[in-house]
Amino acid sequence: MARDGKGPSPWWFIWHADHEADQGSPDMHRPVPRRAARRGVTLVEVLVALAIVSVLVSLALPAVRGARDQSRALHCVAGLRQWGVAFLSYALEYDGHLPRVVAGAPGPARNRAAGAWYNELPPYVGAPRYGRIYDGSDEPEHGGYRESWIWYCPSLIAVDRKHSASRRNAFHYAMNNVVDGSGSFPYPGDPPAHVRADTIPRAMSTPLLTEPQVNVPYAQPNNPAGSGGNLARDRHPDATINLLFADGQVRRLRGPGVADVTTVASPWYARHDPTLIWGPFE
Repeated sequence: MARDGKGPSPWWFIWHADHEADQGSPDMHRPVPRRAARRGVTLVEVLVALAIVSVLVSLALPAVRGARDQSRALHCVAGLRQWGVAFLSYALEYDGHLPRVVAGAPGPARNRAAGAWYNELPPYVGAPRYGRIYDGSDEPEHGGYRESWIWYCPSLIAVDRKHSASRRNAFHYAMNNVVDGSGSFPYPGDPPAHVRADTIPRAMSTPLLTEPQVNVPYAQPNNPAGSGGNLARDRHPDATINLLFADGQVRRLRGPGVADVTTVASPWYARHDPTLIWGPFE
């Protein structure tokens, strides 16, 4: 009832709420839908999915492996460019002369040889001299150079060839041993055979530093007796080899053609496209 004609009594609201509760809300009388039964994954479906994943992985692996190998090869190219900076820095400091290459048997005399490229150039790239790390008489100090230094080629490290079999040497790069025009191998104790960089007549075709197949600090195409050289023709993808030339450029050439010698005696011409000259002085 209205109180004073102003509206329903508060008791009416209480009664109305209780009455609706007794009747129940409309939602209470709606049927509850049944959930669809969940079906498990069958063994056949699992095997099909695994087969698809296996095929995708097999297709992707060669591309990933190829990209990784190319990355390692490019890292070697970058390392050779830094060695080129070291050669230039040495030449600027020593009146245009290049450090010398030293052959001979492994041991303290060769590894510590004064004037050798592997002892003169490392300080220019922030590394110790080779003879301090590999003295030729025992295993290298602290396990060798840090792998972050450019002394190592990651393509060799990837196949566990960081050191020689005796662990007393690790020459991943080698200097052209006939760049002085002598056509002979210099040995420890020989008179220094430094050559002036600006006297090399065809610097853009004359290699200074490249990649040897074995742990030696010198690189040769073929020797005068006609036996095979020591160039690493299979280190990188597509049978390529990296070379630093006397003019400072670095090129990747196909390994099999790099050492095709057309003149076995001095000056040791080896042809490629363009002509590759190991001994530049006629």
